[in-house]
Amino acid sequence: MIRMKGANSILMFCSTLWGNNLARTYPFYRALGGGKVVVAGWLKRGKDIYGPYKGKMHFLPLRLGASLPLDLLRLLREAARADVIHCFKPLWSSFLPARTLSWLFRKPLVLDIEDLDWQPDGRFSLNSLSHGMAKKVRVKTVHSRALQKLWGGNIVRTGADEIFFADHVHGGKKIRELYGLRDRFVITFAGSLRPHKGFDVMAAALEHLPENVILMVVGASDETSKAMLDDYRTRLGERIMLIPPQPFDKMPDFLAAADMVVLPQLNNPTAEHQIPAKLYDAMAAGKPVAVSDVGDMPEILGGTGIVFRAGDADACAGAIRQVMENPEWAKELGNAARERCRGLYSTDKTREELLAAYEDASG
Repeated sequence: MIRMKGANSILMFCSTLWGNNLARTYPFYRALGGGKVVVAGWLKRGKDIYGPYKGKMHFLPLRLGASLPLDLLRLLREAARADVIHCFKPLWSSFLPARTLSWLFRKPLVLDIEDLDWQPDGRFSLNSLSHGMAKKVRVKTVHSRALQKLWGGNIVRTGADEIFFADHVHGGKKIRELYGLRDRFVITFAGSLRPHKGFDVMAAALEHLPENVILMVVGASDETSKAMLDDYRTRLGERIMLIPPQPFDKMPDFLAAADMVVLPQLNNPTAEHQIPAKLYDAMAAGKPVAVSDVGDMPEILGGTGIVFRAGDADACAGAIRQVMENPEWAKELGNAARERCRGLYSTDKTREELLAAYEDASG
């Protein structure tokens, strides 16, 4: 366990433990060393810990049913010994319990905000109540400049473990052989599909590219993603390859199998306020990256990738052609992205920024 000035034990509280929101929690857990960090959250009956992170963190699930009293007792014990409580999202299901524990045990509270998923609809609800209370939290960590304008707080980039994503060439070759991709130009897209992620743009761009260009979608298993993919595969057939959700340890191999990563986020409030974690992962893996000009993504790349106009399928296809037609330049671009990630968005940098927030809250 890393010696932490001002905070030796952290209780992280998430709204749920069965969804992809853990993608923000895990890098923080990893950066702090994991040993004295506990991740609590609700677990719906019939659900399990989200697959890619199961076994990767010390979880304290709160399950509705006969086990709830015992789960709450464990939660109280962890809150009593914690030095800081770090709440993820100002939702009633995470913020209200975290705020109560903070008040009950006189513990410093830090609130993390990574997107607009929590946005209330204007009517009174538990979420609108927690939203109002959350504004009074003194120390916040946020993921983007747009969120910082709304909430204040310190920007803490999720970042990526550059060592974890490095040197997976052999694993990438095995993936390409396993799925018959030896002579294909592979673009990787990991995670669920949502309209704001611009998958329509990606699909339209694919129609203007050579037949050997394949889009490999990894982990899009929820019902919304499946419905969207059915439509795309009707148009593009086997040029879209579906890969079921993979353990987090396997993702470096799938990234190594890719020729590039494309993030065609659309220009809307949801996309402007968030940053896909897969951007840092691609940079850490040394892959050439193309992103739309939305939010902080161009700033994060800092000239080590290609930026195209949001919603423009022709510009997206043009970015992909640049990489296809200039492999040596694309390799240099990926190497530059890896070095930028190592310097600005590394695990060490995330730990440094987190500890500063915890010391501020403790003070």
